[in-house]
Amino acid sequence: MARPERSLDSTPSPLADFASDLRRLREQAGSPKYLQMSRRTGRSRTALAEAAGGDHLPNWDTVRAYVEACGGEPARWLVRWEQLRDLNRAERTGGSATSPTVTEVPLLPHSPPAAGECPAPAGALPPPCIGQSASQQPGAPGAAPPDGDATRESDVSIVLHLWREQRAQARQCENHRAITSAIVVLICAASATGSVVDPTAALRDLFSGVVIAFGVFGAATCHKYYERHQMHMTEAQALRRQLSLLRPTLGIESGWRGAREEHSARYPLLYRLRLHQLWVAIHLAVSVVGVVLLAINSG
Repeated sequence: MARPERSLDSTPSPLADFASDLRRLREQAGSPKYLQMSRRTGRSRTALAEAAGGDHLPNWDTVRAYVEACGGEPARWLVRWEQLRDLNRAERTGGSATSPTVTEVPLLPHSPPAAGECPAPAGALPPPCIGQSASQQPGAPGAAPPDGDATRESDVSIVLHLWREQRAQARQCENHRAITSAIVVLICAASATGSVVDPTAALRDLFSGVVIAFGVFGAATCHKYYERHQMHMTEAQALRRQLSLLRPTLGIESGWRGAREEHSARYPLLYRLRLHQLWVAIHLAVSVVGVVLLAINSG
């Protein structure tokens, strides 16, 4: 039987409210065990449990993993987490008088609204309308206009975070490709050496076969990692275009396009040569070496 979570601090605070909302999200997901959540996300169950402990503000990667494991939408939680982070910074620097307020962004869209609440529209990130009168609701006659600059700034923050995440995923694909290539080359080198020095014909053929198989495997793996890399880069480019629309005065898209055209004009031949093609060619060449060794040993 799972051990029940300890109760949160009874003193009202934005951090305690944030932890309480995380717990409620987990309850709506069927109260999965932290071990199950850890297996789904790769984060330690201790970190996931502490995220909803209310003692300190967890880092964003842990919050995102917690929300994803419970079937939530991380983008809806990012604004709230950034506001808490800024509030903590202001408190540490003694700026409590000018500390930012935490906007209660609706984070549990699938839960039924309580008495006095009005549900948030799908896909939006509006401020709460708990306990507001009809004249105070957003869009009602006489209501104050929404803070467009603050909303736009939150949108920029979300898009920029997602862009960084896609770039990090693309970089991780390239790192995995490099590690895989190094392992393949080491195995093929050891097998080629064994094929040359081993006096047993059967083992020489086996070593040659290993070189051929791992060479082909390395080529296929490099091509697959390139496909994954391109997927994340395509998503990052779409987010960059969205960021350009949010901040048109920065000229992000036109500046990027101009720099790319200048670079391609400076290196016209190398620009057209894709790096993954070289890696695939190297692994295929290793396979050819295995075929040559097999032919020599058979002869």
